[in-house]
Amino acid sequence: MPKPSTYSIIILPEVYEDLGRIDEFYRVIGSELAEKAITSIAKVVETLGDEPGPYRYPRFMPEENYDLREAYAPFGKEGFFVRYRIDDNRMELVVYRVHHARENRSASQ
Repeated sequence: MPKPSTYSIIILPEVYEDLGRIDEFYRVIGSELAEKAITSIAKVVETLGDEPGPYRYPRFMPEENYDLREAYAPFGKEGFFVRYRIDDNRMELVVYRVHHARENRSASQ
């Protein structure tokens, strides 16, 4: 039985929109591929509750987003990035966005 996460994981509504977009894109190719993509992302998000720190800070972040981090979810050649923040005072991890590594995303997305 898995142990409870150290941090509570909060997933913002935009993440579900991102996952829907990713699922829709890969489902055109095949439902199995879409499921594998979503599963890869979900595994990384689950892991963040216990190990939120070893991931990178995104490049080209404006100052107001200095504490935003990215975790990598492997998938194919490129994979996905999960953007999140850690609130150590509340023991919460907030997932903000998910995007494919080749997507051109702004700091707010």
